[in-house]
Amino acid sequence: MGIHRRTQHLIPALSLLFILSASGVCAVGNTQIVVVPVTNMYSGPSDDTDVVSQAIYGSNVTLLTAHKPVLTIPFESRLEVSVAASDDEKSGDKGKAVHEGWLQVRLPDKRSAWIQASDVVSDPKPLSTPESIELAKHFLGIPYLWGGSSSFGFDCSGFTQMLVRARGIIMPRDADKQAAWSGVVPVERKDLQPGDLLFFGASASKIDHTGMYIGDGQFIQDTTNGHPVVQISRLDDEPWTHLLVASRRVK
Repeated sequence: MGIHRRTQHLIPALSLLFILSASGVCAVGNTQIVVVPVTNMYSGPSDDTDVVSQAIYGSNVTLLTAHKPVLTIPFESRLEVSVAASDDEKSGDKGKAVHEGWLQVRLPDKRSAWIQASDVVSDPKPLSTPESIELAKHFLGIPYLWGGSSSFGFDCSGFTQMLVRARGIIMPRDADKQAAWSGVVPVERKDLQPGDLLFFGASASKIDHTGMYIGDGQFIQDTTNGHPVVQISRLDDEPWTHLLVASRRVK
């Protein structure tokens, strides 16, 4: 989509559940069943009020004010700000929009929606290696998804590709292609540094898994081994210590 004003990017800490708010309708005294995994319950008829509890899937609730997200989108999504700059912004106060703390955005299907300004960042810069490791930890517990390359579900190589991309570097999609990529150099196991990529498989010519070394003998990965989620593992533990067949450092 065309970018006519600022392009906004999700910040790492708030990438896992990201919603755009829309005004609701009133349905007083109407008993409903919750059909989403979990929904917030507010102290007043606005999501600007305090969250006092949550209702989970299948719960019976009495609906006082209807309010639902327009859309849930993943980390790294780009949004076009559609609200014209306010007088404060024109005079130099760059973060201010029509509603304090909120930005109006235009979606690709031409709909408008609102997003909290604190949930996005404009003009993001490439992360340092330590910052990319901190980013990786925000995704702990995200389910493994074969072929997945978003915060709705990664596979192993999709996860490491995203972490390297956050450092401003585009590398191949699949683990074996990443290990053979010209943008990395071989590293001995004894010389591993945080941010190095680890590759696992039956042999160096049969690589089928990857993760990122984070220091102190640990690495972060998205794996189906044990519990299929993003998790931190120890390189000296089985099966990893015998399956490690290559280590690479991004140039």
